[in-house]
Amino acid sequence: MLSEALTALAAAGGTAVAQAAGTDTWTSVRQRTARLFGRGEEPAVLGELDRTEQELAHGGSREEAAARWAERFVRLLRDLDAGGRAAVVEELRRLEGSPPPTPASGPVFHGDVTVRADQGVAGAVVNGPVRVENPRSPGRSQG
Repeated sequence: MLSEALTALAAAGGTAVAQAAGTDTWTSVRQRTARLFGRGEEPAVLGELDRTEQELAHGGSREEAAARWAERFVRLLRDLDAGGRAAVVEELRRLEGSPPPTPASGPVFHGDVTVRADQGVAGAVVNGPVRVENPRSPGRSQG
């Protein structure tokens, strides 16, 4: 039986795999996930990951895929000795902390971004925290 913390980490890893499928982070997440399972398992795990990506590309449920991968991570953690488990835990933490997946096309910004319209309307899609500030009124020298 795994601790609650390890089970939660396995679930976060499953979510990371499911969320990365079909994005520009997929190649990295796919390779890192396969390496978690060890050299002898990599080809089979890569095949499973490819099936997951195809399933999701054809409208499959990300929640179901995340749950399957979470269970796969739970089994892996359960089967390892303490030393092996520590290494996998560390890699799962890195996998969980991967940059958020972004669509395969379009600009990607990290850090502060200003969206502004001098006339008309400006819009943007934001995934993450947003801070809205009122623009300053123009001073005497500006207007």
